[in-house]
Amino acid sequence: DDYSGRVRMLFFGFTSCPDVCPTALQKLNQATSGLDPEASG
Repeated sequence: DDYSGRVRMLFFGFTSCPDVCPTALQKLNQATSGLDPEASG
């Protein structure tokens, strides 16, 4: 109920993945930067 109507996202990353993780985090940042601040909390 605390997050009702809000955007929820779960990301699984790795502590050492120089090829994939930086790209995945960059895409995640791009996706979340366009969200309404009220929706993302």
